[in-house]
Amino acid sequence: LTKAILEAYPLAARGRDVKGRLPVHLACEHDVSDEILVLLINSFPKAFYVKDKLEKTPLDYMNDNGNRKWIKKMIPSLISTKIEDEKTKWDAEKEKALLEYREALKSDPEYTKDVTAVVEDATETKYANKFELIELSHKKEIELLKMKHAEETRALLEGFEVKLNFERKLQTLKAKE
Repeated sequence: LTKAILEAYPLAARGRDVKGRLPVHLACEHDVSDEILVLLINSFPKAFYVKDKLEKTPLDYMNDNGNRKWIKKMIPSLISTKIEDEKTKWDAEKEKALLEYREALKSDPEYTKDVTAVVEDATETKYANKFELIELSHKKEIELLKMKHAEETRALLEGFEVKLNFERKLQTLKAKE
């Protein structure tokens, strides 16, 4: 009957009675078969750690009965569930601690001063590198302009030399006439 109920309505393993007990609490209290207990725990493994209104876990009820024969079968499932719960709690605590630490750092003037200095240094370095690149680019452009100017000057001088040679030959011819 329990198996049919859990197959039809798996959330039944999470339902509590007026005393805050889950089905697994009742199963441990009344010494049900191992099969039923395994079904209940597999349906809701975290139930094994849930306390009722008397602050008792299913294990407390089992201890009252002195019945622990089935626990070896359930240890892997129970441990993995507990580890998962602890990891979830630890992750939440870690996240909370990190947020608190971040907030504390924001209000710490020494930390703020250090962060500002690092950011300023990084920014200055970045722009200094850009300025160096611009300066290098301008120097190359100036060198190219100087080379172009030198070529144009050489061409002009060659033109003047040709003109002077022409004028000399013209004068020499005029003088022979």
